[in-house]
Amino acid sequence: MRDHPTVATQSAKSICLLRACFFLYLTLSISIGLPGQQQSATTAWIIPGITYQYSETLKLSAQYALSTHQHTHLLYLQSYIRINKHLILNPAYLYINYHPPAGPVIAEHSFMTGCILTTKLNSIILEDRNIIWNRFRQQAADMHIYRNRLRLTWPLPGKSRPTRVYSFDEAWVLINEKRWMRNRIAAGISSDILPWFNLDMSYAYEQDKVNGGLNIFFIMGTIQLFRKQHNTTMH
Repeated sequence: MRDHPTVATQSAKSICLLRACFFLYLTLSISIGLPGQQQSATTAWIIPGITYQYSETLKLSAQYALSTHQHTHLLYLQSYIRINKHLILNPAYLYINYHPPAGPVIAEHSFMTGCILTTKLNSIILEDRNIIWNRFRQQAADMHIYRNRLRLTWPLPGKSRPTRVYSFDEAWVLINEKRWMRNRIAAGISSDILPWFNLDMSYAYEQDKVNGGLNIFFIMGTIQLFRKQHNTTMH
C-alpha cells in the first residue's frame, strides 16, 4: 500500500519553502535595494574539500578555495572539538596566496581561535560562531580580527537525502584599530546528495568599510569520510 503525503506533511513543506524564500528575499533585497548604494562587484569561490569524522567529539576538515576574480588561492584546515551539545571549539589554520595581475605573489599565514555555541528551537538550529583571526602578513601590518556569525539552519522535510537551508549574518571587527570592518549576510542550501558527498551553494552580500559592496557566490563540494567502528563482540 502506497503512503500518501498527509495534509500536515504538505503544510510543513510549504512552511519550510516559505521560510527559505523569505530569507533569500531578505538577503537579496538588502544587498541590492539600499538607497544610494553604488554598483557592487561580483565574485565567486569554488571550494572543494574533505572532512573526516574521527569520533562523535572530533571532526577534521581541509578545503582548497579558488577565486579567479580576486586572484586568490586558499588552504583552510579546521578541527571541530565538541565539548558538549552546546559548545564546539574550532581552531583553524588558513594559508592565503594572492597573485595580483601586476605585482609579486603575496603569501599570508593566519591562525584562528574559535568557538561555536549551538541550540535548537524545534527543528531549527541556531549557531553563534565567534572567531579571533590572527593574520600575519609579509608586506603589510599584521591584522587581528574578531568575527561573529549568527546562523539559522533548518532541514527540509520529505527529502531522501538530508537537505538544509540556512541564512546568516556575520560582523567583522578590526581589533587593531577598534573599529567595524565588514559585514556579510547570506542565504544558502546544503544537501548530502550522496552518503559521502555534500554540495553547498550560497549567495552572500558583503559590505566593507574600504572596498564597498561585493556580491559573492560560494560553491562547495565536500567528500565526507567516517572512521570505521570496529566490532569488539567476541564470537
